[in-house]
Amino acid sequence: MFFNKYFLALLKYKSWKNSINDAWGSENPDDNTYISAWKEFLNSPYAKQHVPNWEEKLHGALDCVVQSVDDPVPNEDSYQEDWMISANLHNSKINDGCQTVDQTLYDWSLDRQNYSEVQTSEMTQWIETKKKDNAPLTNHYVTVDITCFSERQNLAYQIILNHASKKGKEPLLLIVTGEAGTGKSYLINAVRNYLKDKCAVTATTGKAAYNINGITVHSLLKLPVAASSHKIYPGKVL
Repeated sequence: MFFNKYFLALLKYKSWKNSINDAWGSENPDDNTYISAWKEFLNSPYAKQHVPNWEEKLHGALDCVVQSVDDPVPNEDSYQEDWMISANLHNSKINDGCQTVDQTLYDWSLDRQNYSEVQTSEMTQWIETKKKDNAPLTNHYVTVDITCFSERQNLAYQIILNHASKKGKEPLLLIVTGEAGTGKSYLINAVRNYLKDKCAVTATTGKAAYNINGITVHSLLKLPVAASSHKIYPGKVL
């Protein structure tokens, strides 16, 4: 059954108001209906503008062949998209903690009416942001003996510590340079040990980030790097 792939895709991306049946033209809800409605929707200008990875999804829909009745069909009754799980958190009618209700029998339009058009359009991005914001962070602290600092290492270290202790401070702009093996990473680890979760250790490349037990700048700022994500955003989205 293509409930998982096409039924939910229609609900997620296609506009519908009074009933979920509006998403496929109130036709008989079966695999052929879902696939046909999804293909038709993907060929619309609205889908091309609003559906992520639109071209990839369109090719997938065009290549789709409905399974015959003799083909094994996976059991997808328990499958839920992220936005459905979010709705379930505040809806005891779907899941009372003792049993799981068949998602095909639930009228999701009841939940849809609780949100504005803007909220539903931003829901997918909101869920992804919350996942990343609440991901467990592992801090890597390296033992550092600051008494072994060189004169310049100690100077930079003290400048940072003095700045961190001030209130209502302006940002500290400090550049530390030196050849390989001069102790830049050692200084970075000392600063990290002192500031702990008050600082973020980043680098512009994965190799550089690995060397200092940090992360890349684009990972910290959640900047997309995939080629398919390079698109021009209108001013309203920005």
